[in-house]
Amino acid sequence: ASPEKALFIAVGQLNKGAEAMKDEHERIELAGLNLLAAQKSKSLAAFLPAAFYLNTGISLLDKTSWVDQYNLSLQLFSACAEAEFCTGHFDEMNKKLQEVFSNARCLDDELYAFFTLTSSLMAQGKSYEASEAGLLVLSQLGEAF
Repeated sequence: ASPEKALFIAVGQLNKGAEAMKDEHERIELAGLNLLAAQKSKSLAAFLPAAFYLNTGISLLDKTSWVDQYNLSLQLFSACAEAEFCTGHFDEMNKKLQEVFSNARCLDDELYAFFTLTSSLMAQGKSYEASEAGLLVLSQLGEAF
């Protein structure tokens, strides 16, 4: 089997036993593997499986993950928001974006989420709201207008 197929098979099997995992380190490792599988799915334009892997990865995190596993949490939530956008699940996308905006440590960490937000607003025909979001980012970057 190809390395990518092996990744999908291994992550799928590990996910089946995830509920039995009590060790936090193992759960974090599996969340990271779900992120890798999602990234590979996304590169194949398979956004529905990517969203599944990302949501599974998020479910493996605990309440302190934004403190203890900041980078992993940021990557999972940001990528999941994009995958939910690409599959047309705007409510789920907004929930993930809200997590990013509530927990991001700096504007740089929010930029990918803002890109997803503005793209989704444009796709929904909400150009005024998309412009407002873009102007908000520009103002936070110090641009005067």
